[in-house]
Amino acid sequence: MSAEEMRDYCNSLSSFKIRVQVRLKNGQEIMTGHIAKVDSDRFQLVSDTNVVHDLNYSWVARIKNA
Repeated sequence: MSAEEMRDYCNSLSSFKIRVQVRLKNGQEIMTGHIAKVDSDRFQLVSDTNVVHDLNYSWVARIKNA
């Protein structure tokens, strides 16, 4: 998925506050939460414990519904 496609996907998920699972490209880190804010090069993931993570699209391997 290109960065533009991922941004569009994140935009569509953020409006519904859908719980997602994000796997980073390092392959070892998986986070769950909802997408709060979407920018041109990154998005904010609010975890289940209310910790905010700023994630660049280039770091993300996959986003799926949790």
